Amino acid sequence: MDATIERRSELSDFLRTRRAKIVPSDVGLADGARRRTPGLRREEVALLAVKHAPDQRDCVQGLPINVSAEVLDGISRALRLTSDERRHLHLLSGLTSTAPAQEEEHVSDLVRRVLTALEPSPAYVRGRRFDLLAWNRSADALSDFSSATGPARNIVWRLFRDPNSQCRLGDPECSMRRVVAQFRAVAAKYPHEPAFTELIEDLRANSPEFRSLWAQHDVLGSAEGLKRYVHPELGELILDYTQFDVPGDGDMRLIVLTAAPGSVSERKLRALSPLHSTTRHEPTVVLLTPGVFNSAYFEHTFLAQQMGIELVEGRDLLVHENVVYMRTTAGLRRVDVIYRRVDDDFIDPLCFRRDSTLGVPGLFNAYRAGNVMLANAIGTGIADDKAVYAYVPAIIRYYLGEDPILANV
Repeated sequence: MDATIERRSELSDFLRTRRAKIVPSDVGLADGARRRTPGLRREEVALLAVKHAPDQRDCVQGLPINVSAEVLDGISRALRLTSDERRHLHLLSGLTSTAPAQEEEHVSDLVRRVLTALEPSPAYVRGRRFDLLAWNRSADALSDFSSATGPARNIVWRLFRDPNSQCRLGDPECSMRRVVAQFRAVAAKYPHEPAFTELIEDLRANSPEFRSLWAQHDVLGSAEGLKRYVHPELGELILDYTQFDVPGDGDMRLIVLTAAPGSVSERKLRALSPLHSTTRHEPTVVLLTPGVFNSAYFEHTFLAQQMGIELVEGRDLLVHENVVYMRTTAGLRRVDVIYRRVDDDFIDPLCFRRDSTLGVPGLFNAYRAGNVMLANAIGTGIADDKAVYAYVPAIIRYYLGEDPILANV
């Protein structure tokens, strides 16, 4: 289709959908019993706009005319358009220049340093076509950007065509509506760029949700608000999002997500960074016990207390990308050394006994990768300590009121 004809069709469809949202009685017109379609008629829009009624009627019909800014402002008032919708109307009518095709987008080293400095707040840069151009570690841990290839590097495509991305959103329907409206506002600036047309046609052909939302012609500029995420390990996070222009000729944006100070989501955001951190930290040592039903559990408790380390069970640990983490009330914490009191056969159900509920799935692979140290390695036994034996005489005297018959060796 010729670009000019397509633009007129887009203008006509946009105005038609805006007219359909107006209730006649809200603007002082009779609803009438013979209306075949919802909203205002074209003539009623021209009447409400008052000035230049013939020109405005032609514009509402999408005919090839030259209209003034005053005419468009009258129509905007009649249709109660938002500021974003007004800009979109001016763009479709040719009063605002469209952007020429752009060269490949580039994220500068300075912007990349800003992304790093924003940790632990997730932040990323999207291009004019909503392609993912750069992100920090927290954004990757939250949305798994680094695993995306090909078309999945596009935010709109991911949202409608990638089930894994949808699963990480707490309210995907709301995100879809917002992103489509923002994408349409930007796409209108690039009517001659094939990359936009190809993406839109692909989504219209393969996604009923996108096709339905695209037909509604909603537009939205840069916005800020709340987004809900569902992380596979940390659960729900409620984050504020905002965006900033990135210097340059295009429509690149820096999107930053933050959490309310002191909130649970803020603690979870801090826990995101260790999942992808490469900085050095003080080693964390834990004692892994089979649990309270083990006959030596008292000894395990005593040893952990004396050593000043955490006592954990298998369910307290998890392995992510061959790194062991401990679940805490403040989020995930990396584990460097494990003093195990769980037998070899039960230490990792992925490598040894599959019916084990005592161990940690993936622990052996983390050990082989060199990301965690086992103080008593596989094959050396569970190091049945006798440190508590020195206190047995005192325990006998306390509980039985007697002296032990045999002295300790």
